[in-house]
Amino acid sequence: MQKIFLFIFLFIQVSLYPQVYKFAWLTDTHIGAPEADNDLMAVVSSINQNKDIKFVIISGDITEKGRDSEFDNVYELLSNLNKSYFIIPGNHDTKWSESGCLKFLELFNDDKFSFEFEDEIFIGINTGIPWRGGGGHIALEDLDWVKEKLIEIPKYKRIFLFIHHPLDDIDNSYLLINLFNDYNLSLMFCGHGHSNKKFNFNNIICVMSRATLNKNQVSWGYNLVEVSKDTIVFYNVDKNPQATKWASIILNKSPKNPKIDSIQFLDFHIDLLSSYDLQQTLVSPVLIEGEKIYSVTKSGLITCSDLNGNILWNYESNSYVYSKPIITNKTTLIIGTLHGELLILNSETGELVQSIGVENSITSKLSTLEYIGNKEFLIPKRSESKSAVIFGTSAGELFCYDIETLQEIWNNRDAKGMIETKPLIFDNKIYFGSWDGYLYCIDAKEGWLNWKWSAQKNFYYSPAACEPQTDGKNIFIATPDKYVYAIDALLGITKWKTNEANAWESIGISIDKKRLLIKSVQNNFSILSSEDGKEIKEINIDNGVDTTPIEPIEHNGNILFSSANGNIYLIDNNFELKKILFLGNSRTHTVQHIKENIFVVSNMDGKVVVFKLKEKI
Repeated sequence: MQKIFLFIFLFIQVSLYPQVYKFAWLTDTHIGAPEADNDLMAVVSSINQNKDIKFVIISGDITEKGRDSEFDNVYELLSNLNKSYFIIPGNHDTKWSESGCLKFLELFNDDKFSFEFEDEIFIGINTGIPWRGGGGHIALEDLDWVKEKLIEIPKYKRIFLFIHHPLDDIDNSYLLINLFNDYNLSLMFCGHGHSNKKFNFNNIICVMSRATLNKNQVSWGYNLVEVSKDTIVFYNVDKNPQATKWASIILNKSPKNPKIDSIQFLDFHIDLLSSYDLQQTLVSPVLIEGEKIYSVTKSGLITCSDLNGNILWNYESNSYVYSKPIITNKTTLIIGTLHGELLILNSETGELVQSIGVENSITSKLSTLEYIGNKEFLIPKRSESKSAVIFGTSAGELFCYDIETLQEIWNNRDAKGMIETKPLIFDNKIYFGSWDGYLYCIDAKEGWLNWKWSAQKNFYYSPAACEPQTDGKNIFIATPDKYVYAIDALLGITKWKTNEANAWESIGISIDKKRLLIKSVQNNFSILSSEDGKEIKEINIDNGVDTTPIEPIEHNGNILFSSANGNIYLIDNNFELKKILFLGNSRTHTVQHIKENIFVVSNMDGKVVVFKLKEKI
């Protein structure tokens, strides 16, 4: 009888706990960086030679600049693996993605994963943000996906969670952690830091991996992970014949942690008029036209609402959309999609009027102009309308299309990088930056290149995300090299530059055009003279690192601007800083004026707020 009980006990133990197995964990391959492909080839070869490795997990930053060619390259390299692999993106894959992250989905089918092996659960989730850097964020859609997965998982099973950013570099990480409160989250894995280390976050054991890169290390490398009944061991594998053990972690059941609560809305100094939540990612700000608000979510849901937050109509485009739409001719709503479609909707009804496709993704915000050229159209126009739409693509093309007939008027192909910003139209010229390091000036009538300008031809410092400003003489930009530049609008030469404001990609201009409004990359807001770039005032805002590009605005002597930390700020006539609103732990878009003392602001999680400034703040 004792032998029977012993057998049953051992059977239960074997059933509850996995046998020893190994998997390879690599991260930060940065294909596109010098020698990165050779390093990954060496890693793939090493993994293929180890028959004990059951599968491979790759935790983000697989490319250097998110270019389609880099994704194609890494996909080809990974196709040489003789093991199954599971992969998520990182910030390098999303910040500059010329496909708006669609290339990743095309090649790898998803940007997250969930699977079971030896009775243990592996979950990977994306923390990269579309066209945003400076830390991570988890999309609401992905949090919902995790909830659905957890419903299917018995609470006793060990869960290994893979993300790219460390938890303390993800603004809404608590929302993710809270989901696992009643589950056996045994260990978290992350990349991003390019080093092997173990640390603790809110009583959760976390492990960071080295990059596969040889750069600043003795060799290419990756982590070999050995999982047993109660222990997980990490070995650094590189060109040396012997793997090096660097960490051993006892896998006890994760302690129950109290849920982390966070207020997601605070009204400091405003009268709230309306608030609604689309509960989907908004990459670009909402559009204001008269008394209506138009929004387009990442997944292509187009919504029209009134200022009271009442939804008037929805239209499902079934296309990914990152760019802000426009309205012209009173009722013509124009949307550009990442699938290369230009959609024309009736802004009153939401009905699709017509559409046309272009070869590449439409990535820029849209602009309109009154075309004054003599283009002869194959399809005759029925009206006297001269309205044309200007948009840029992932390939650096700039197009001008007649809105009534959707016929191409001209195209310009001088830029060699993605166009992300909203083209500035001034004095029959079009100004825009590209992710090729240049600012361009194009003739609005013929589409010819007037000039192109660059302070330094460095991809990372491209004038591509900020919206250019003008005082009628100069074009002003703020770039990631922390400079503000004034460029002669006619000649394309630098008039002045300054790094006093510690700028990044956020720039606005006062109503009288005499002052530039600059949100710095960290903790400060600067007001500069547009004449010579001299600093008029610096205000400390203590908002930490903030790389979210926005356009500060001025109204009645007040400056309003948003930040990456969810706060909306106001600087009054006496240069006093006040928080007026908090929208939650998500990057906010530019504050927009509607009428009188009424404004609207939205964030990337799809929250839209209409508010009125109080008379006394």
